[in-house]
Amino acid sequence: MKYFMGIKKQTLNNELEDEIVTTIFKFMALIRGKKTDSSASELTLAQLHCVIAINDTSPSMAEIANELELSMPTITVTIDKLVKLNYVVRKTDPSDRRVVRVALTTQGKKITQKMRDQKAEIIKSAISKLSVSDRKKTREVMVSLLGALEEK
Repeated sequence: MKYFMGIKKQTLNNELEDEIVTTIFKFMALIRGKKTDSSASELTLAQLHCVIAINDTSPSMAEIANELELSMPTITVTIDKLVKLNYVVRKTDPSDRRVVRVALTTQGKKITQKMRDQKAEIIKSAISKLSVSDRKKTREVMVSLLGALEEK
């Protein structure tokens, strides 16, 4: 019996889906693993994930913890370090003073944009190696997959 990510394969029909999932995971790992020139290298992976989760939305600490599936104590320590590095600031929610929201500073916004730009260049470089036909097929599949994910 074959296993994928610790799960027993139910039927041969799942093999194609399993291959797609494996390919997506490899794609994501390769993109994550590519070195960039940003000062983000001083951040831990948890800090990077927090900065990306915060983006321009000013989420609450609880929302960040839920999105990253981390405990509140872990998020608190991570945010404390980001505050010391001047990447984020804490703000009290004006509609509920018990809620603490987190926002990117100018420096935090700059590093987030720089990271995104560098990762986009890595992806564009790989895409440029595909034929025009393969680029179109890739776009169609990615748009369909994104639509299916957004339905859930």
